[in-house]
Amino acid sequence: MKSALFETEYKKLNKEQKDAVDTLSGPVMVVAGPGTGKTQVLALRIANILTKTDIKPDGVLCLTFTKSAVGEMTKRLVRYIGEAGEKVNVSTFHSFGMKIIEKYFSVLGMPSVPKLLEETDVAVFFHEILEGNDWKYLRPRGEATRYYKDLRTLMSLLAREQIGKEDFLSEVESEIKSLTESEESMSTRGESKGKLKKEVMTKLGSLERTREVAKFMEVYGEVKKEKNVLDYDDVLTSLVKIVEVSEDAAADIREAYLYVLVDEHQDSSRVQNEFLKSVWGPLESPDIFVVGDDRQLIYGFSGASIEHFAGFKKSFPGAKLITLVNNYRSTQVILDAAHALLQSVMSDKKLISQSKDSHPIRLIEAGNPEAEIIACAADIKLKIENGKLKIDDCAVLVPKNVQARQALGILHHEGLPVSSGEGLNLFDQEETQAFLHILKILSTGDTNALALSILDKYSGIPPLEAHAFFAGRNMREFSLTSFLQESAPSLFTNSVESWKNKISKWLKDKEKSDLPSLIKTIGEELFAAPSEQELVSGKEITDTILDLLTKQIEKNSQLTLPQFATYLERLETYGDEVPIIVGEKGGVKVLTMHSSKGREFDYVWIAHMDEWSLSGGRRGGFALPESIAGRVEERDVDAIKRKLYVAITRAKRFCTLSYATYSHREFEQALARVITELPEEVFVKQPARDASHSDAGGKAKLNTLPELKKLTRAKYAERYVSASLLNNFFECAWKWYFQNLLQLPTPPAESLEFGIAMHAVVDQILKMPKAPSDTELGELIREVVARGRGDDKARARAGREIENVLQAWVKNRLPEIKLARKTEESISATDKRFPHLKIYGKIDLIENLDKKEVRVTDFKTGSLRKKSDIEKLDDEGRMSGNLRQLAMYSYLLRNNPKWATDARESRLEFLETKNPKETFYDRVITTEDIDLLVQDIADYDNLVKSGEWINRECHFNSYGKAGAVCEYCELAKVLWV
Repeated sequence: MKSALFETEYKKLNKEQKDAVDTLSGPVMVVAGPGTGKTQVLALRIANILTKTDIKPDGVLCLTFTKSAVGEMTKRLVRYIGEAGEKVNVSTFHSFGMKIIEKYFSVLGMPSVPKLLEETDVAVFFHEILEGNDWKYLRPRGEATRYYKDLRTLMSLLAREQIGKEDFLSEVESEIKSLTESEESMSTRGESKGKLKKEVMTKLGSLERTREVAKFMEVYGEVKKEKNVLDYDDVLTSLVKIVEVSEDAAADIREAYLYVLVDEHQDSSRVQNEFLKSVWGPLESPDIFVVGDDRQLIYGFSGASIEHFAGFKKSFPGAKLITLVNNYRSTQVILDAAHALLQSVMSDKKLISQSKDSHPIRLIEAGNPEAEIIACAADIKLKIENGKLKIDDCAVLVPKNVQARQALGILHHEGLPVSSGEGLNLFDQEETQAFLHILKILSTGDTNALALSILDKYSGIPPLEAHAFFAGRNMREFSLTSFLQESAPSLFTNSVESWKNKISKWLKDKEKSDLPSLIKTIGEELFAAPSEQELVSGKEITDTILDLLTKQIEKNSQLTLPQFATYLERLETYGDEVPIIVGEKGGVKVLTMHSSKGREFDYVWIAHMDEWSLSGGRRGGFALPESIAGRVEERDVDAIKRKLYVAITRAKRFCTLSYATYSHREFEQALARVITELPEEVFVKQPARDASHSDAGGKAKLNTLPELKKLTRAKYAERYVSASLLNNFFECAWKWYFQNLLQLPTPPAESLEFGIAMHAVVDQILKMPKAPSDTELGELIREVVARGRGDDKARARAGREIENVLQAWVKNRLPEIKLARKTEESISATDKRFPHLKIYGKIDLIENLDKKEVRVTDFKTGSLRKKSDIEKLDDEGRMSGNLRQLAMYSYLLRNNPKWATDARESRLEFLETKNPKETFYDRVITTEDIDLLVQDIADYDNLVKSGEWINRECHFNSYGKAGAVCEYCELAKVLWV
C-alpha cells in the first residue's frame, strides 16, 4: 500500500520522529514544538499503520481542529498510500461529532436528525430571544447588543467545561452571598464605614447581570429544542452525552475506529477530553496517539488549558512520551528568542534549528501605529528589491481584528499587493454599505438609507452636488416617494437624475426578478466601473452577499427581500464577522496572531506590541464566581506569552517586532511588559526609518474645498442655535454638518424613541387637571407609544418600562410640582452680538416660584449622570452637554422679552434612577456659566463663517468600545477629494 515516496520521506525522519511513527501499540503522547514536522509524523504514522497492520483505512480516525488541516492531511495521505488515503477518517472534531449525532440522535431524545446552527444564524437566534423576553440586564435599551459577544463567549465556555445551568446559577448565588456577608467586603473608614466597599458593589452589580445568563441559557435551550437545532458547542456536549448514556454507541465507536490520532491536542477543551476518555479510557492499552505543544495553546478562551493537555497521561496511564526538538522551519536566533520568552512545562528540551541562516530579530520603535505599518512596507519593498524576499512569503501579524483591517488598508495604500480575504469583514467595506443602502431602500423605502445612498460614491453624485441637493429642500419632508416624483430642474442635476433613474429601475426589477437575480443585477450595475485601486472589488462583495442569500434560501425557500435585508442588518448590528469571498491573491498576508497558527512565512513583522494591544482590551461584561473563573479564564501572563510565542515561531528567516510610543488618539504607550522582561540580546532595537507617506491615511486637505465652506456659510444662519446643536458641533463638527445643517434623516434609535415617548407622556400628565389613575395612565402610555417608530415589540417594551417608572412618579413626585407651570415651552431669543442667529430652546418644565423667578427642569431618561461629570469642563474649557442645556435655558429666559426673568433654580431630573437621593441635580446658573455659553455661540459662529469648522478635531467618545469610530467622520470621507 505504501509508495516509494513514503520510503523516501520516512528515511528523512530523525530519531524521535521515527519513534513516533513506529510506536503503533498503546497510548502515545508527542510534544511537538513549532516546525518539528508533526503533520508529517501524523501522515507517515497513519501510512505505517495501514502497512504494518491489517486495519482497513476506514478503521483509522484522525481528529483535528480546522478544515484546512483536514485537507492538508488527506492530501499527504493520498501521496503516501494512494487512493486508500481518501478512505481514512480525517475530520474536525465537530464534523465527526455531527456524524455520530446523525446516527444516535435518538439517544439524545431528539425526534429527528437535528440541523446545525450556522455561525451566521446565531445572531438572529440571540436577537429573537433578547427581543422576545424581558431582561433586566442583558438587553440595555440604548445598546441592545452590548452583551451579545460576551454572552456567546461565556455560554460557549460553560458548555465546553460542562458546567450546567443549575450548577452555574448555584455558584453565582453562592458568590453573591459570600460577598455580601464577608467582613472583608465592608469598608472600615471614612463616610462609607460599615458599608460595602465600592469595588465589591461593582462586582456584585456584574454578578447580578451574570445571574441573568442562567435564564438566557434556559430560554436558549428551549428554543433550540423546539426548532431541533444544535449550535457548535452542542455538537461536542451531545457527543459526550451519547457515549456516556449509551454503552452500545461507545462500543460501536471503539469497534469502528481501532486507531485514533488527535492533532493540536493542546487546544482540546474538557468536553473533547471527556469524549476520548469515555470511549477509549476503558481499554487496557488503547491505540490512541495525541500530538501537541503546550507553548502553542492560544485558544484558552475556548476552554482549552494546559491541564487538559497534560491530563492525557492521567486519563491514559502508561502513555509513552516522545518529544520532538529538531526544528526545520526557523533560524536558531528565532528559536532562542522564543525559548527565552517561554519554555515547555512538558519537556525541558530546547528546540534546535536545522537552518544555517542567521538574521537578528529587530525591535522597531515608531511614533504611532500607522508609522509601524509604513515602516514595515518600506522594509518589505527594500528586501524584495535586493532579491532577498518574495512578496507571497511575507506576513504582518497583529493582536486584534481591527488592527488587521487597518494594516491592510495602509499596506494597500503604500502600493503593496495584499492578500485580504482573511482579514476583512464584509460589513466594514464601503461597497457593502452602499449595497445595504440599496436593499433597505428597495425593501422598506428607508429614508435614512436613501439619503446615505446619495452620499455614496457609487451613486455617481459629486459630493458638492449632494450637499446642494440636501441644502435645497426641507429634509423633514424627504421620502422615497417625494424623491422619485420630484422633477425640479434647479435641484436635480444630471447625476442626481441618473441616480433616481437607477433606483426606479431596481424597484421595477424587484417586482419581476427572483431574489438572487435581483442581487446579482444590483451588484453588476452598482459596481459597473471596477477600480484596480480598491482593496476588494464590488464583485467580491456581491459574491459574498449572494453566498449568504443562498444559505438563507436553503433554510427558507419563500425568503423575501425585506427578510433578507433584516437578516443582514442583524449580522451587522451584532458585530458578527463575515469574511469576504475572494479568489486566490498574491501579496502580503495580514493576520491576527491567533489566526496565524499553523502557518509559516519567510518574513514576519509582528506589529502593535504595546502593552494595551497585546494584553489589554475590552473587559468582559460578566463577572464569574471564583470557583468557575479559575476553570475557564486565563489570567496569568503565560497566556500572553503563548500568543507571542506562536507569532514569533511563524517566521523562517526574518522576524521583526514593532510598537508605537503613541496611540492613534495620541495617548502615550509602553512596550509590552513580556517583551521588556526579555534579555537585551534577544533583539536589535531600531527606530522606524520611514514614518510617513505622501497622504496620511488617504485624507485630503479639506480646506481646499472653498465651495463647501461657501455653501455652509450660506445655510447655517437658517438653523436655530440650540444647546443640542452646540453639543453636536463641539463633539464633532461633521456630526453638526450632517445632523443639524443638512438635517439628514436618522434611523430610529430605541433609547431616543423611549425618551421622546416618556417626555410626551410626562407633558400630558402635567397638563391634566388632576393626577391620572393607574388605568388612565396605562391608556395614555399606550396611545403615545403607538405613535412612535420601531416595531411592535419595541413599542410594547417601551410602554411597560414607561409605566413602571411613571406609576411611582405620579404618586410621589407629581404632587410636589407647582400648579403654576408651563410645559414643553418653546422660547427663542435674539442677541445683538449675533443678530443673524436665531437662538432657541424648548424647556420641559417651568415652575413659577414667585412673580419674578422660576425653576426650570430638564427631564432625563436613561442612566444617571454624576455631578462631577456634569460640572467638569473639557480640554477646551467648555461645559458638558448637560450643563450647557441648563445654561441655555437661563440665557433664553433672560433674553426673551416675554419672560425677561432669571431661573432661580435649574434642575436635571433623572426619571429612572433607583436611588431617590440621586433623582435631582440642582444648580444656580451663574453669570460665568452664561459667559461660557455665549463664548460657545461666538466660537460656533466664527468657525462656520471662516470655514475653519472643517479642520476642527473630533471629540467622539467611544465609551470603551474597542475599535469604535466616529460615524460622522467616516461619512465625511465622501468629501475627501
